Amino acid sequence: MTNKKRPLKGRSVNKKLENYTVIDLETTGIYVTDLEVIEIAALRVRGGKVCDKFQTLVNPKKNIPNKIIEKTGITDEMVAGSPFIEDVLTGFLEFIGDDVLIGHNLCAFDLCILYDLSEKILNRPISNNYIDTYHLSRRCLPELQNHRLETVSVHLGIDITDHHRAEADCHMANKLYETLKPLMEFKSYNRKSKDNILKVKDESVENNFFLNKLCISYGSFKGMSTEQIKGIFCDIGARYADYFCYSADFLILSDDMHKKYLQDDFDEMIDSVKNCKNIKIISEYDFLRYADVIKIIINDSADIDFIFDVTGKTFCLTGNFNCCDKIRLSNRLVELGATVKPGVIKGLNYLVMGDLGSDAYKEGTKGGKHEKAIKFNHDGANIQIIGESDFVKFKELSLL
Repeated sequence: MTNKKRPLKGRSVNKKLENYTVIDLETTGIYVTDLEVIEIAALRVRGGKVCDKFQTLVNPKKNIPNKIIEKTGITDEMVAGSPFIEDVLTGFLEFIGDDVLIGHNLCAFDLCILYDLSEKILNRPISNNYIDTYHLSRRCLPELQNHRLETVSVHLGIDITDHHRAEADCHMANKLYETLKPLMEFKSYNRKSKDNILKVKDESVENNFFLNKLCISYGSFKGMSTEQIKGIFCDIGARYADYFCYSADFLILSDDMHKKYLQDDFDEMIDSVKNCKNIKIISEYDFLRYADVIKIIINDSADIDFIFDVTGKTFCLTGNFNCCDKIRLSNRLVELGATVKPGVIKGLNYLVMGDLGSDAYKEGTKGGKHEKAIKFNHDGANIQIIGESDFVKFKELSLL
């Protein structure tokens, strides 16, 4: 496929919209610059409800390939008396107006086709902003093996009857968008405040905030390959996503990209995360400095062992420990197949109390985590509360 630049193409937006238009095209092929449209459809949505539609078969002026007939069910006979794309394009563009457009694989396919057709036939490109549900599903549902419209729809229980017909695919993409909207978790955010920038402090590390967290990176790290970056995330107990996932906990920006972020220089990827609720942004420099400290601690944790098998169990640690600090203990648990939570949850298997207690405990109590575990147990949970000496095979380890 020819890499054709489309400078006036609209921008991807990430918003929970109530008013928009869903579009879909069926075509004679898969390459944007070598195909003809055989069906075009759109659904106008207002207040979250479909209120109008546009749909027509289109005569491609050539025979439809057999593989497309098998895929769509659209035959040469069906399109023989249909209008040409030149006859329907103006009406279609009037129907969509200035709406944000929604569709599956919209950015790389349908919008490129419409852009080129509008430029060729009407001497003006289409410039509507858009939301691509393919990319949205990748961000919200990273666990899926692929993010084809059919795969995601089946996963979410969306009807796939008449899949590969334009109007039916519009309805599927619309239901997909409405289903994923609650997972987007965007909020109003003042970019200038830089509230979501995380700085790594110079003092000793108290908590491995990457442990079990989903991380993504953007930009070229100096002298490092992608595989080396992945290895660092693995070494410190983080989960690494090799795609731009908006459900991630941390975004690591290369020093060049971090500088652009601080200076508010436009970059589509960086700009698209500014309204994300949970993502913390860290510079390449701070991340690598922090990772070095964490790896030292992890290496020191190898001598820690436990009285019983921790594999598959979920733990929370509270207080100060005699054997080592909590970060070493947490990393050793993860290494042996356990999950460590920062707080007490109903599904917790064990709350482990450090033998040294904590200066933060209020007088006469064993801390808020202990109180919360007792409350959950009173409400039907089964959290075992145990002391360090009943859990760790004690060995004296030097602290950092």
